[in-house]
Amino acid sequence: MIVLALVTVLLSPWKGPSLPTAPAGNYETSWALNLRGAPNVRVDLRADGVGKGWVAAFCTARLCAPFHTIVTLDGNGKARLEFSLIRTDPKAAAHAHAVIRADGGVAARASSR
Repeated sequence: MIVLALVTVLLSPWKGPSLPTAPAGNYETSWALNLRGAPNVRVDLRADGVGKGWVAAFCTARLCAPFHTIVTLDGNGKARLEFSLIRTDPKAAAHAHAVIRADGGVAARASSR
């Protein structure tokens, strides 16, 4: 028997202060990345399609990881991260886009302001 764990991903505007691990500055765009699924499931998150001169960051209260991270949903099947697109090169395009994939499937699309 094969059991597939379905994970729901929702991007919404980040409200309030950034997490302590998130990069600071006026060069970033941040979202709340909310995951829902079965309790204690590991979810592989990856940001693809990010342009040169930009970094995609997945941040928790303990760690900020560029482009890729693995998150374990809590006992209620939830996780919340701060997702940011950060311009690291002043010569880079003015806007960036990312496709956030959860476990290899397209989960959400993000674009900088």
